[in-house]
Amino acid sequence: MGYSKEFTDALASMEPGQVYGPVKWEKGYSLVRINEKQPAELRPYDDVREEIAERLARDKVENVRAQHFAEVQGHYDTRNYMRDDYEKMQRGPEELFNYAQNSTNPEQRIAAFQQIIDKFPQDQYAPQAMFMIGFVYAEELKDFTMADRTFTDLITKYPESEMAQTARWMLDNLEKPLPKFEDLDDLNRQIDAKTD
Repeated sequence: MGYSKEFTDALASMEPGQVYGPVKWEKGYSLVRINEKQPAELRPYDDVREEIAERLARDKVENVRAQHFAEVQGHYDTRNYMRDDYEKMQRGPEELFNYAQNSTNPEQRIAAFQQIIDKFPQDQYAPQAMFMIGFVYAEELKDFTMADRTFTDLITKYPESEMAQTARWMLDNLEKPLPKFEDLDDLNRQIDAKTD
């Protein structure tokens, strides 16, 4: 989550064993459960001397590096070849979609589909990826709240896509049992029996 003064200040007044919230802070709203509180304590200087020295050295190196790179960029036309190569290696929307479809882990699939939406929001795969996120939440993870949110976002962001219509159906039928489909072999046997 990173450090947030606003969030930390809100936590200070909370007691263990309680659920609090929603707590408003920079990243939105959160529900918080405090399991345990450990009071702040002073540590002897000898115990933290090396830790402080390492932190100061790391900060110094970062500052010198940042100043050096800023100076070089001011005098020369620079190019980051490593970043260029990395960007070339990035998967496109079709590759990400195929990767997600073939993954057996629902969280990995959601992450790959989300990359399509984040990096390629105008691509033809974006509405399909958003639908698949909602589908994974609904059918595999049984997280109907997230499924509802995802399908609603899909309808809002891509109202003209054919996925929007399917998302509406999913919203209407989220927690209903799936319709039963007849076994085709049984159906064929029934037809054969009637024609004999």
